[in-house]
Amino acid sequence: MRLPEVFESADNRYRVERYLGEGGSGRVYLVVCQEDNCCYALKVSVDDEVSRVSLYREARILSSLVHPAFPTVREIWEHMAGFVW
Repeated sequence: MRLPEVFESADNRYRVERYLGEGGSGRVYLVVCQEDNCCYALKVSVDDEVSRVSLYREARILSSLVHPAFPTVREIWEHMAGFVW
């Protein structure tokens, strides 16, 4: 399974395994990193400014927290089309 082309990273580092769900600010996919073969959740913002800002805020807050109940933010990108993942 592949993400829509606009969401693919330039170097195709992540392979999409499946769609997990959707919330107010984006869609979440289970992906496997081609570099370390580990599974990650990839959240992609929906196509609007509010969702993009919300996802950045969420990533900033989560990256400052260390607790087993919270996901670790590995990276964040912005596509030239305005999507964040």
